Amino acid sequence: LALSVFPNPSAGSIILSISSLNLGITRAELYDASGKLLMTEKVLAPQTQIDIKSYANGTYFLSLFKDAEPVKQFKIIKNR
Repeated sequence: LALSVFPNPSAGSIILSISSLNLGITRAELYDASGKLLMTEKVLAPQTQIDIKSYANGTYFLSLFKDAEPVKQFKIIKNR
């Protein structure tokens, strides 16, 4: 899969980049290090901006889903 998240680490927002919407990615979910769901974002375009500036510095996980099926997970570092 041609998926990427940048910048990482980030202080404000991250961009989820998908090479093709044909991959069927429908949503992204952000979790904290303890596994608590913080946000759900619909994926409607090849690039989706996700705002993380209101969250504390630390490690987060961005999970991508195709319908109900998990496809990929990214480790995100939030700093400053």
